Amino acid sequence: MSAEVVDSNPYSRLMALQRMGIVANYERIREFSVAIVGIGGVGSVAAEMLTRCGIGRLLLYDYDKVELANMNRLFSSALSRTLF
Repeated sequence: MSAEVVDSNPYSRLMALQRMGIVANYERIREFSVAIVGIGGVGSVAAEMLTRCGIGRLLLYDYDKVELANMNRLFSSALSRTLF
């Protein structure tokens, strides 16, 4: 028996909420757009959680510069610049 979980749907765990009756219309969540102003300590966590919930589109606004002094608040932003 393997501990590895193979699933091609990244939202399968969230779809289980729909089957349990917790979320009535999960597909509609994918149609929403959310804007987050400020991708610091709170904004980056909010963006990650909304992404994990399946929000269809995120608009992220932040005018801060990625510098060593504020890297602790901009970790997610720094990652996105290197990954995309």
